[in-house]
Amino acid sequence: MFTRRDKGNNTGLLICLDLPEIQQKKLSDELACSNSLLPTLHLQILKTVWKLYDNSVWSLRDRLRAAEKVCNPLFASIGQLIESGKARDSSANFIYLHELARHLIHSNETLDVAMDTLDAIRESFKVIGDETEKQYFDEQTYALRRKFRALRSRSESLKERLQNEINLVREQIIVHCNS
Repeated sequence: MFTRRDKGNNTGLLICLDLPEIQQKKLSDELACSNSLLPTLHLQILKTVWKLYDNSVWSLRDRLRAAEKVCNPLFASIGQLIESGKARDSSANFIYLHELARHLIHSNETLDVAMDTLDAIRESFKVIGDETEKQYFDEQTYALRRKFRALRSRSESLKERLQNEINLVREQIIVHCNS
C-alpha cells in the first residue's frame, strides 16, 4: 500500500496492489464511513493490513496441519508408507513441507517490515492533531503493534514446528534407507 496526502486540497491518494477484492470493498466502505482525519484513515488501513496478515498466517497453519496429517511419523513409519505404496506421497509431502517453510520465512520477514512501518507511522503522527487525537492514535497503533507482534510469534512458532516435522521425516527416510 502507498499513501500520499495533498495538504493544499486536503485530499489523499491510496494505492493498493494485489489487495483481494473482498478486502478492497471492506476498506473502501470503512474509509467512506470514517472521518477524513489522516490518522483515522491510516488506522483503518493498518487494521485492514493486519487482517490480511492474520488470514495469511492462519492459512499457513491450516496447510501445515493438513500436511502433518498426510504423513505423520507418529502414525506411520517410512517403511510402512513404502510397503503401502504411499512413499511417493511422503516425498511429495516432504517437498510441500519445504514450500511451506519458504512461505513462513517470507511471512516472518514481511511481518517484521510491517512492524517497522507501523513504528514509523506512529512516530510521524506524533505531531499531527490535538492531544486527544494523538493519544487515541498512539493507543490504537500500540494495540495494533502488539497484535502484529503476536502474529509474528505465531508465524515463527509455525516455522519451528514445520522445521521439526521436516527433520522427523528426513530422519525416518535416512533410517529406512540404511536398514
